[in-house]
Amino acid sequence: MPAYLNLKAPEANTRIECVDVVTIGRDTNNVLSIKDVEMSRNHAMIKCLAMEQFYLFDIGSRNGCLVNGLRINAPTLLKSGDIITVGNSSIVFEQFIVPKSSGEYSQTSLAETIVTDSSSIKPIIVLVADIRGYTTLSEKLPIKVLSSMMSKWFDEVQHIVERNKGTVDKFIGDCVMALWTIDDDYKQKISHAIKAAYETFSYTGKLNNTFPELEKKVRLGVGIHTGQAAVGIGLDNTAMGDTVNLAFRLESASKSLKCDMVMSESTYKYLPKKLWQGREREIRVKGKKEKVKVCTLNLAEFGKN
Repeated sequence: MPAYLNLKAPEANTRIECVDVVTIGRDTNNVLSIKDVEMSRNHAMIKCLAMEQFYLFDIGSRNGCLVNGLRINAPTLLKSGDIITVGNSSIVFEQFIVPKSSGEYSQTSLAETIVTDSSSIKPIIVLVADIRGYTTLSEKLPIKVLSSMMSKWFDEVQHIVERNKGTVDKFIGDCVMALWTIDDDYKQKISHAIKAAYETFSYTGKLNNTFPELEKKVRLGVGIHTGQAAVGIGLDNTAMGDTVNLAFRLESASKSLKCDMVMSESTYKYLPKKLWQGREREIRVKGKKEKVKVCTLNLAEFGKN
C-alpha cells in the first residue's frame, strides 16, 4: 500500500513517497527539509513499522507535532487523510488501501466490517516492554542519536518478536506491545514470548556498544499476562480488554518491585517450577479489587537457565 506526504509549506508545496523512515525538519539532511522558522532542525520522523503501518514520532521538536489539530505525546499511527502540523507547515498523509473484495466500500463501511466481522475473543499472551528512564535519555542525547537509537530498537524488537512467532501490535513511545495468539499449546507459546522478552532485554542492554553517547546501560522493564481478549479490533487489528490492561500494569509494577520482568500466574504456571518457585508474590494493581498473583524475574539470571 503506497503512502505519500503532501506538504503545504510557506515556501513551496511538495509531494513525496513515504520510505521506511522519513525525517522532517529544517536541517537539509532531513528527507523532508522544510524552510520554516517555527520548525526545529530535527523535528519529526515518520517510520513504517509493521504491515505497512506508518507512525509519526516527535523527535524532540520545540513546538511539537499535531495530528488533526491535536498535539501528540507518543508515536501515533497515521491513517489516510490525517493532517500533520509541524511549525507553520501542514502535511497531508495519503495511503492507498486496496480492498481485497471487488465490492465498492467507503473507508467507514470497511472499518465497520472489519470490527464487526473479524474481531473475536481469543486466549492470547500480551508482552509489554518499556525502556527505563527514556525521558532522561531524551533530554541528554542529541536528537540524531536518539532518533537513530530508537529506530534501530524498533526494527530489532520487531524482528525478535516475529522470529519468536509473535506479532508486534503497536509501539507507544519507548514501549512495545506484542501478542501471541494461543490455539492449543500454551506452554510453547509462552516459551516463545519469554524468549522474545529475554532477547529484547539482551539487545537493549547492548545499545551502549552502538551508541557510546549513552552514559549508562539502558535497561528494560517487561510485563507478561495470559488471558482472553478481543482480537482484531479496528483497522489496525489491535487487541483490547482487561488482559491487555493488566500486562501494562505488570510492566509498570516491575519498577517498584525492582526486577526486570513481572509475569501473572496464568503465564508462569506453564513454566518449569525451578524458574519461578520462591519468586511468587501477590500485588495490588490499579483497576483490580483483588490482589494479583505474580512472579518476578531478573532476565539476566533467566538467560542462564
